[in-house]
Amino acid sequence: MTTALAFLLDLPRNRAMVRLLIAVNLFGTGYGFWWYHGQLRETPPLYWPLVPDSPGSTLLFTLFLLAVDRGRRLPLLESLAYASSIKYGLWTPAVWAYYWSAGGGVTFESVHLSLSHLGMALEAAIFGRFYRPVRPWPLAALAWLVFNDYMDYVRGFHPTLPVPEAVTLIGTIAVILSVSSCIVIWIWGRGAPGRDTTIRKE
Repeated sequence: MTTALAFLLDLPRNRAMVRLLIAVNLFGTGYGFWWYHGQLRETPPLYWPLVPDSPGSTLLFTLFLLAVDRGRRLPLLESLAYASSIKYGLWTPAVWAYYWSAGGGVTFESVHLSLSHLGMALEAAIFGRFYRPVRPWPLAALAWLVFNDYMDYVRGFHPTLPVPEAVTLIGTIAVILSVSSCIVIWIWGRGAPGRDTTIRKE
């Protein structure tokens, strides 16, 4: 257990693992956009950036990892990637958990989506505590996430839900996660990293 934890905490300095995560996130992003293809087809192109919430988050995280691999810090991108990955990394399992509790079947897809999204939140936590967010950029991430919630649950651009009758509850969970994820990364941003952020080349 200790060895596994040490390995996870050291991921941000391991170039080989960073590049592997780039590939994994890129694959997940592509799969995610394909998963939304039906809804995107029915949505005016102007609003496409508001529909695929989770693959949009993994795309941001992929770009963040590419910057890390090149030794660059992009504060706005980091805050957007962390906050959105935490939010949707927890929102999706919460929606499926509600679906299961309401009598919905436990399928491979629902379990796969829940676990893969939890991985989004985990990687954000690992990298966010290492490459700490720069204030006040978490506020920009909060503004984007709350605007997205407004467009999703007031204007009706939310992802297709397994329990559409619970849209009000699900929207409330989304707003709570938007605020709480940004509070978390704001707290992470206190002080300097205080550690060696040199990425290894192996």
